[in-house]
Amino acid sequence: MSGAGRRAYQSARVSRMAGRRVLIFWFLLVFFRAPISGAIAAELPVPFPALEAETLLGRSVQLPGEFHHSVIWIVVGFTKDSQKATSICSEKLEQRFSGRGYSAAILQGAPFFIKGLIKNGIRASVPDARRDRYLILNEGRTALEKIAGVDEESNDDAFVLGLRAQSPSGYEVVFVSHGDCGAAHFPSIEKKIVTLLDQKR
Repeated sequence: MSGAGRRAYQSARVSRMAGRRVLIFWFLLVFFRAPISGAIAAELPVPFPALEAETLLGRSVQLPGEFHHSVIWIVVGFTKDSQKATSICSEKLEQRFSGRGYSAAILQGAPFFIKGLIKNGIRASVPDARRDRYLILNEGRTALEKIAGVDEESNDDAFVLGLRAQSPSGYEVVFVSHGDCGAAHFPSIEKKIVTLLDQKR
């Protein structure tokens, strides 16, 4: 290949790579910042919906059949910018109520190759011991948004769902709290979970 041909090939390759980066950036910007149209929160308690999920270890699970404790918590992030808050909430809840909770990221609607990138990024930030309780959801966004009462102002918050068992395989969402799990937010979540645990004793 002549020098001019090599330069043209390299230029075309660079253009294709730049195009892929732009596509990924565009998708992340649009999909993960898509405004939510003022969801009206469901009246609690409400049954937790039947969903299929995958853990960060690649295990396929059925929800809520996967849950085993009488009281559990789930930290859900609805946008890319909620990752920091969801990580903080999950760490604090795991320290306080070890082994009783799950984290969840909703990737519904994301192209296959984007999902792989996102899952790899999440996996790198989650400790090995918690990867089997980190759920990747490819469905259920609308149902969970309604339960949580997500709107544009709370879009980037971490949403903590408190669940209690109602039957051998059924759970209901008893409370929802959203924020960043800071000093003004976390104590109220902690109190609600303790109350649920006391009721189940």
